[in-house]
Amino acid sequence: MKEELKSEGKYELFTTPDGKEVVNFDNEGYYFFSEENDGVFLSSLDPDPNELNSGATGKYLYVGAKSEDNPRGALYLEDGTEYRKLEFPEGWPTKKEEPAKKVIRSNDRLKKEEILKKMES
Repeated sequence: MKEELKSEGKYELFTTPDGKEVVNFDNEGYYFFSEENDGVFLSSLDPDPNELNSGATGKYLYVGAKSEDNPRGALYLEDGTEYRKLEFPEGWPTKKEEPAKKVIRSNDRLKKEEILKKMES
């Protein structure tokens, strides 16, 4: 399955006072991670920025299938010299009222060149 780079930019991870993990992309959309019985999910969020404690920052890459029929995608978050991989089997939550999307946290740690090369194969 051929993949393409859907978006890239900068991210910032935050924590809320109650310990939830929140991520912001390009100073625009905020999303929070929630753990439920059947896994980890990502949902859109309108937080109060004054209540967020800043954490890691870096670059991100969002890679998805070239086919519009396949919503599956992978988010790569820069962590030092490598990128951590998060898989989205049901696609990315694009609308505020859209249900949370399942996230599979991978142990894969890749260099940017490796990610771009994988898209070609």
